[in-house]
Amino acid sequence: MPAKIGLVAKSYLEGVALPQHGSTYTVISHKFVIDTVKEELNNHGFFIEEESYRSTHDGAIATGIYKLTHKEDPELSMAFGWTNSYNKMVKFKAVIGAISNVNESFMILGDQGSWSRKHTGTADIEAKEQIINQIKNASIYYTQLLDDKNKMKEIELSKRKQAELLGILYADYSILESTTANIVKGQMIKPGFFYNGGADTLWAFYNHLIFSIQNNHPKTWLEEQRMCHYIITNEFNLLAPITVSKPLVIDTKEEEDQAETEKDPMQIDLEDSIAEIENSKEEFINQNIDDEDLELMAQQAAEDEEYIKKVEEKTELENHLLDETTEDEVSQELSDVNSKDVETNFSLDIDEEEEEKHDENPEEEEEVSTTEKVIENDLSLASVEEDDEDDDEELDFL
Repeated sequence: MPAKIGLVAKSYLEGVALPQHGSTYTVISHKFVIDTVKEELNNHGFFIEEESYRSTHDGAIATGIYKLTHKEDPELSMAFGWTNSYNKMVKFKAVIGAISNVNESFMILGDQGSWSRKHTGTADIEAKEQIINQIKNASIYYTQLLDDKNKMKEIELSKRKQAELLGILYADYSILESTTANIVKGQMIKPGFFYNGGADTLWAFYNHLIFSIQNNHPKTWLEEQRMCHYIITNEFNLLAPITVSKPLVIDTKEEEDQAETEKDPMQIDLEDSIAEIENSKEEFINQNIDDEDLELMAQQAAEDEEYIKKVEEKTELENHLLDETTEDEVSQELSDVNSKDVETNFSLDIDEEEEEKHDENPEEEEEVSTTEKVIENDLSLASVEEDDEDDDEELDFL
């Protein structure tokens, strides 16, 4: 198992040696990111309430979170987060998000407020510009997160539905590891926090989810946060519909190459994000996945579904009988059914006993059959003799 990654001091990150990767590599130092973020937040009137940093053991990959005093909603505080690396294993990312004040977990939008940049060319200059751009649009992103939160609170989600969704995130999207999935399961069974709206809501499950991810590896943590929000909002149609024009059919290689060239290098798509997360898991996590708990949950869900189906069928039959008959007639029908069942069962039992006797003593049955035939022949002969005597009597009379 990989070593647990915990909090580190700001001074530790600032003192990590800068990398030497050649002339094409542009260093974005942790100190540069920290200083720029703090400066720009202050310039735009935001004040930092809390700051925290996490990193790998050598400081090569680091993350930072700043909880801001901006609180339009008592449940969510505005926040700023970033990820940076010195070993080419992760692109620089900067994002405006929010912190759920109940469990102190970070959340960001799935398709907005996320940006990344490779450490090449003018990456340091563009990184600063993006930090400024995120902070300028902070209110937009924060308002959208508030809207998503309120929509989630209105969606009821039973424990069974939560288990199904957990399975989708774990097995289908591969966003969760067995450890984080078990944390979510534990929170579902016995929540460690109280969420307005109740435990059986999408908002409660979402909080279980972001709570389980908050201590994940710095390389994948921010992207996993983004992907979880994206998947949840997609699964429950919380995103505003997007109008897409009819696609054109591209036949030539030249047009394909041109489209690839014109693609925005800053754009982050779903497939790239999932691929990046998967690569991160292979590189940094020695997987030792135990699926026993999730299999038990799936088995229990199947048993619950079968039980519910039987109850619904029984209820439907009872309602049908009540609609067409009186109480006395219903009792009589049920009694008749039971009587028929008893007669049928009794008849079947007798037939089965006779078959068993035949199987056990076939010779006795043949003897009985032969005896019956002899008796029948004797009776027949006796009948013929009687008829002959009657005929003789008639002749004597004549």
